[in-house]
Amino acid sequence: MQKNRFEVAGFAAARPVARFLPSGTKVANVRLGETYRYSGPDNQVHSQTNWHSLTFYGELADVAMEYEQGDNLFVEGVLQQRKFTPK
Repeated sequence: MQKNRFEVAGFAAARPVARFLPSGTKVANVRLGETYRYSGPDNQVHSQTNWHSLTFYGELADVAMEYEQGDNLFVEGVLQQRKFTPK
């Protein structure tokens, strides 16, 4: 059995943005940044930030809209990767 489970903790980059699908379902989008620090081979402390685009539907969109920029979030869900091809 395969499972697609994704957990991430980080900080909201900005307030979530809400919209409605043609079906009337509410959708909220928010960017989340997670930073981790590590010691490199040169014994210097380095940091790297990964950015994630999160999408919430329905009742979860209502919950997501309560968050502000900089709020600490822990999110569990399904990971989907898409390719972007600029015009």
